[in-house]
Amino acid sequence: MKNIACGFNRRTTSIICNYCVEMDPVHFQMSKKDGKSVLIHSQNAKGFYTLKSPNHISV
Repeated sequence: MKNIACGFNRRTTSIICNYCVEMDPVHFQMSKKDGKSVLIHSQNAKGFYTLKSPNHISV
């Protein structure tokens, strides 16, 4: 059985604090367009951007 970590981001509630990028710069970056965080390589589902990664172990 594989461990899968799931990250998510809801851009409408972003307060543009850069915390996401500071904690996980591999998966997040700040948008040059609106200054909000972007979850890299994520899929949008009704405003929730999700990313499943089999390379992380949930703690």
